[in-house]
Amino acid sequence: MASVFPSSVIVSINRHMDDKSNKLTITERDSIPLSQRYKGMVCVVQNTGTTLPQIFGLPDGNNLTNSGWVEIPIGGDIDLSDNIYIHTQNTAELSWVVPHNLDFRRPAVDIFDKDGNKVLIEIQYTSVNIATINWTKPMTGSAIFRKY
Repeated sequence: MASVFPSSVIVSINRHMDDKSNKLTITERDSIPLSQRYKGMVCVVQNTGTTLPQIFGLPDGNNLTNSGWVEIPIGGDIDLSDNIYIHTQNTAELSWVVPHNLDFRRPAVDIFDKDGNKVLIEIQYTSVNIATINWTKPMTGSAIFRKY
C-alpha cells in the first residue's frame, strides 16, 4: 500500500520528528536496534516495490521485534498509542475535522499534502479531542497528531 507521508517522517512519543527511522529497505528497518525501538514508533521505508514509501509502526510495546512491525494503511485513521494519532484525508475537503481523541488541548501536528509535502497551515483546536484544518482549496493528505 502506498503512503502519503514524506520520506523523512518518524513519529516518536514525546520527541520531535526527524529522519532517524527513514530507511531505504525493509532490511534496514529491521536492523534498527531493539534498544532504540519503542511503542508507537513509526518507520518510513522507501523501496518496498511500491510507487511511494510505506509506513510501518510498532503499536505493541510488548513486541518490538521485527514481527511487531505493522503497516499503517492509508485510507483510515490510526491510533498507535495514547500519544499519537494519524489522520488520513482521502476525500478532498476545504475543512478537515479531525477527532484525534488525545484528550489534549493543543497536540503537536504535522500536516502533509497528497504528495507527501509538509504543509504549514493554521489549525483550530475546537476541543481537547477535535481539531479543524481549513484550506483555501479542497485538499487530501495526512496529519500526525501527538502529545508532547
